[in-house]
Amino acid sequence: FFSRGRYYMQTSNLNSILEHPKIAVTQEEYDRIKRNLVYYQSKWDDVQYKNTDGDIKSRPMNHLPIARTASKKIASLVYNEQATITTKNEILQKFLDDMLTNDRFNKNFERYLESCLALGGLAMRPYIDGDKVRVAFI
Repeated sequence: FFSRGRYYMQTSNLNSILEHPKIAVTQEEYDRIKRNLVYYQSKWDDVQYKNTDGDIKSRPMNHLPIARTASKKIASLVYNEQATITTKNEILQKFLDDMLTNDRFNKNFERYLESCLALGGLAMRPYIDGDKVRVAFI
């Protein structure tokens, strides 16, 4: 109880995610990820222009979602739901089949692989949920 409270007090006043002791990312890498996320989400500021009357107007930016489209296409080429993961060890193969089926790994991995390709990385963390091993995508 006390160590959890101490940890909360140490991390409750962060100004940036980079100040967290468990985040090992440089400012340059963080900025690159933010830039890639803007391209991937196609979130652009409004365009300001001067019309023929000389008035300053603004309109939404017209864009092509190329980063999202390319990431989706590459992700489906790299890994799809028909992919199989195999091993020579029969016991390990049964464990893998059970885990991947119960966790809907194939469907989730293809979806997360798309953002992984766009942002430059993906982390998977195995965890225990009752009597099952599951995979969390971070």
